[in-house]
Amino acid sequence: MSSADFLERAIEFLPVPEGPPFPEIRLHQASIAFELATKAAILHGGGTHADCLRARHDLVAGLDAARRYGFTATDAAQATARTLTPFYSTHRLDELARDPGAADVERLCIEAAAQVARVHAWMQSCSDGRK
Repeated sequence: MSSADFLERAIEFLPVPEGPPFPEIRLHQASIAFELATKAAILHGGGTHADCLRARHDLVAGLDAARRYGFTATDAAQATARTLTPFYSTHRLDELARDPGAADVERLCIEAAAQVARVHAWMQSCSDGRK
């Protein structure tokens, strides 16, 4: 898969307001979109599929790898990655969804969408033609 393919898949996974009202499903969609967009940045910046595999479902590790290839995440994206990773990487998003004090589900979904948009804009702004 190319970086454009990863980005396209990320967009497909973005939770939509009229989507399922279940917080766990929305968090899962947001986490997948965040992960795929970040992996698109890794590949677009010159990373390999092996770099993507090393990050696995660790969104923080993914952002670290993307930074090595030229993509800089916002503080909000870093915070979102730190919030989601312990639950997403161990398939426990239901726990995060059930704890009303742990996180604002809508904020996390909005930030995942912002990460996808930032990666898309960054990929378009690269003038060297990497894909």
